[in-house]
Amino acid sequence: MRRLVGALLLFTWAVSACSGGRATPTAPADLVAEGWQAVRLESLCVEVEQSFAEIDPGFSLPVEDTLRRLLPGLGVRVAAGDEACDGVLHLSLQGQALAEDYICILGQACGHCYTGAQIDGELTLTRPDGTSWVGTLSDSITPPSTISECPEVPEDAPLDMIWPRAVLDGLVDLWGTPVLAVALDDQDESVRMAAVALSYRQGAEGVPLLVEALHDRSADVRQRAAVTLGRLGSEGSEAVPALVEALDDSNRPVRQAVSGALFQITGQRFGEDQAAWRAWLEEPSLKPTPFTSWKGLPIMPGASFGEELGSMLMYVVEASCEEVESFYQAEMAEAGWTSVDGETAGGAVPRLKFEKGGETAEVHFTDSTMMTGQPRCSLQVFLLR
Repeated sequence: MRRLVGALLLFTWAVSACSGGRATPTAPADLVAEGWQAVRLESLCVEVEQSFAEIDPGFSLPVEDTLRRLLPGLGVRVAAGDEACDGVLHLSLQGQALAEDYICILGQACGHCYTGAQIDGELTLTRPDGTSWVGTLSDSITPPSTISECPEVPEDAPLDMIWPRAVLDGLVDLWGTPVLAVALDDQDESVRMAAVALSYRQGAEGVPLLVEALHDRSADVRQRAAVTLGRLGSEGSEAVPALVEALDDSNRPVRQAVSGALFQITGQRFGEDQAAWRAWLEEPSLKPTPFTSWKGLPIMPGASFGEELGSMLMYVVEASCEEVESFYQAEMAEAGWTSVDGETAGGAVPRLKFEKGGETAEVHFTDSTMMTGQPRCSLQVFLLR
């Protein structure tokens, strides 16, 4: 564990050292683009051009303002007006709102909706001697098959979700991962979310950036950081101690994402039990402790953890829902519970209901058998007094 924590602290220090929201670097960040590694740029003139098909000519995205915030974090001063500079950073973007016609179905939005977007462009860095570097920018969101809301005008297309990814990707080609560290401290949540997405492409090098994002002020960013760490699998192993500490997050979706990431990285099933994860860090050979009851109600054998939400417990067991039904019918009867108003696993609402001494217990179950054919049943157990 000491090795894990030590490595994590080292990584976190490295992130802090290059983060724009903290101390600005005393020297400009090194360029990493091919042929530009020896070039030092202390000041840049910034130019931004934008055009959007089907959208009013007055429409624009806050691209230039964002560049003016990010570049100082890299130790690069943005020149004002006609002031001389060491180079010109020119960015051109062409955006397009993508629409889809959705059929009206009860409970779903419908109509001609601008639910997708496409961004293309170029990022050009030019020195006074005419030497230039040109990078291609591109990102998109394909209209989804179902929606809950219908953006009815092109201006409402999700362009704000993709332009930060496209722009940051171009900046990373020039300056490398320090760009993402600076972006993670930006005031714009969409910029921080884009930095999380691009950190995934850095593999193990992006882990310390994602660890930092676990502390973001936005729950959405924290959740996305945890999900992204999980996608890295074993490459994200250095983040395990930080993920364990994030299990006390106040936001439930974040905690769920964190526990999922821990399972994807380690293969261990301790759920959201922070104490169990801490014990496992101290003794990796520790196995999850099966639990057999909850508030006096029996738990199907094979369950290793569950999530408690007040009067409800959720857990998953590697067994068919028919086996679950048989287990609860037998065990609840033995414990003195009377079965009432229940439906079997083949019913429209698979559930069992029991009563005893003024208390009501319900067991809802859903077949979640995996594609491999391994039986799996998801359960919700309720106890009402």
